[in-house]
Amino acid sequence: MQFTQSIGACSQYKRPPSPKAIKPRPRVKRPWLPHLEENKTNWKARTHRDAELRAQLSVVHDSSNGEEPPARVIV
Repeated sequence: MQFTQSIGACSQYKRPPSPKAIKPRPRVKRPWLPHLEENKTNWKARTHRDAELRAQLSVVHDSSNGEEPPARVIV
């Protein structure tokens, strides 16, 4: 009986990972990110429009004689 094989020959077989080993978290695909970016730009544009409307309404209110506030404008 000859055992001439070295221990390194058995290294071709990998041991299964330990259950306590830290596994990297799987990366979640996020296909909704472009939609979030689009919504963000839309909301920014809307806030600018609303700010302009508020500024116009405050100018109209200031220019009135102070008797009655202008009618409420819903846009």
